[in-house]
Amino acid sequence: MKREGLAVGIILLLIGTCIIPSTAQQIENSSLPPSRGNWFYVGGSGPGNYSKIQDAIDNASDGDTVFVYDESSPYVETLTIIKSISLVGENKETTIIDGCGSPYIIILQVVSYVQLRGFTIRNSSRTEINWNAVKGVGIRLLAASFCTLSDNIITDTTVGIHLLNYLWNEFTYNNTISQNVLTQNTIGILLDWGSGDTTILQNELTQNWYGIVVITTQFNSITKNNFLWNGSFSSSHARDLLARQRYP
Repeated sequence: MKREGLAVGIILLLIGTCIIPSTAQQIENSSLPPSRGNWFYVGGSGPGNYSKIQDAIDNASDGDTVFVYDESSPYVETLTIIKSISLVGENKETTIIDGCGSPYIIILQVVSYVQLRGFTIRNSSRTEINWNAVKGVGIRLLAASFCTLSDNIITDTTVGIHLLNYLWNEFTYNNTISQNVLTQNTIGILLDWGSGDTTILQNELTQNWYGIVVITTQFNSITKNNFLWNGSFSSSHARDLLARQRYP
């Protein structure tokens, strides 16, 4: 497949999506989210700090914050989040979650109001895209709504961020994906069946085969993102993607 500089990084299939042309944006670091509930700490040298992120998540409750120090990085684990918590890394460049070739690295499942920010998320399995069972995902949202993914680096995955429904009748909607860097993935962001009302704002998508793929979803806003050196695709390949997509 021919790769071209400054190729448009979006495939749109059966959509009702609003796209505003991307312009150069400088992604600025924003402050940590305000304190909500109790705080749990992972890594570092503090007394009582957890050594694994999932252990802290399991002990947290809705409204709590899990803060992850970078000095114990990389964290080689996969995470499942089913609580309305904030998961915050100390520094996105140095607070690393390494999936070590796993089919997924982080899953937000049947949950709402999760904030996830400040991490490098890397190294899922790398496979051919199977539209019936997408694997090799950095962050997957399954029936997850009103969640915010911001200020992360997602790299070396098959799909960086994947939004999908759950069990046919649990939908993924009203999520915000902003100020992330998605680089060297097969697909940067995949909006799949049963997802919608997604805001994709001021992300940087570089050196992916496809920047954003949108399938059977609508009412999304894709605004002010930077696309650089993503792979180009032929019209016949786009038709092939359309023919293999999933329907309810």
